[in-house]
Amino acid sequence: MTASPLRPIVGRTIGEYVETTGSLNPMPGGGSVSGVVGALAVALGQMVANVSGKWSDDPRYGEQVARLQTRVDAFLNGAEADEASYGGYLAATRLPKGTPEEKAARRIAVQNALREASFAPLAIARNAADALDDLAPVIETGAANILADAEVALILCEAAVCAALVNVHANLPWIKDDALVAELREAIADTESRARIAAEVARQGLAARRA
Repeated sequence: MTASPLRPIVGRTIGEYVETTGSLNPMPGGGSVSGVVGALAVALGQMVANVSGKWSDDPRYGEQVARLQTRVDAFLNGAEADEASYGGYLAATRLPKGTPEEKAARRIAVQNALREASFAPLAIARNAADALDDLAPVIETGAANILADAEVALILCEAAVCAALVNVHANLPWIKDDALVAELREAIADTESRARIAAEVARQGLAARRA
């Protein structure tokens, strides 16, 4: 299967992205979708901060919007990086393997591509875990009538963590470098732990606002 070239994510419509995701094109895949979900999550957080601060001169709202914008940018860049890394993996698997030299070169290329295809979704998951921390102050200061949107942002951000890490896990059985596998497993565990703690803090904030 030959992958069709993809335009930058910011240049695609939602309909185009969804249609391509459901097509025979191998990209976007789960990692890219995780990044887009994360971007939508923090964009919802931005909306809550923007609306809540519309009639206020409290600088915290502007700070929240700016901080979350860095997350949006990182998520969209991460989604593109995931598409590129998987494209690199596919290209490596299609290298010739007719001679011992070609087989050796192909093995190296595949392992290098697997490394990139693991760190790309890991970066998305880490960004999502950090974004959960950024959502806590949005919940704390957000207008009460739109806290449901903040809760949706929280749920989607958690989903981005979990979904991105699925893609990291999927590569581990194929990586031959034991040290790299151990590094990735440690990174997965650390990211899961940070996300769990941050989500719990945010949920406690929600509960306190609604009490």
